[in-house]
Amino acid sequence: MASTTLSKDARVPGSVYKEADVDSSANLDIYGGGGKLLAVVANNSANGAASFFKMYETNAVNNTGITAPWLALKLPASASVTMVIAVDGGLAFSPELAMRCTTAQMVSSGNDGSAPGSNVPVTVYMRS
Repeated sequence: MASTTLSKDARVPGSVYKEADVDSSANLDIYGGGGKLLAVVANNSANGAASFFKMYETNAVNNTGITAPWLALKLPASASVTMVIAVDGGLAFSPELAMRCTTAQMVSSGNDGSAPGSNVPVTVYMRS
């Protein structure tokens, strides 16, 4: 995985985390402590089926779907999705933030699918 963390981006008050291929293996500790989620941009345009983007408030994400997500978004087939948090100052998370993308919606326990067939690039905007 080729991830990039850019801090103090002049366009965003906080940090920008970019990952070229979010899949069923969790990307752990993408912020490094509590903070606020401002926006998520996820591009599922390379996949002919829906994918499910999930975020977790932990670094102990089990890659078989045992950990329930803090936030889950359905990414339509062949589409890019931008979600801007409309809460003043962002949506608070603590202690850490992890993310992954799967082929199934299940959000509580059990198997929630495999990795999408093609890359799902994701950009996450956060602040402290």
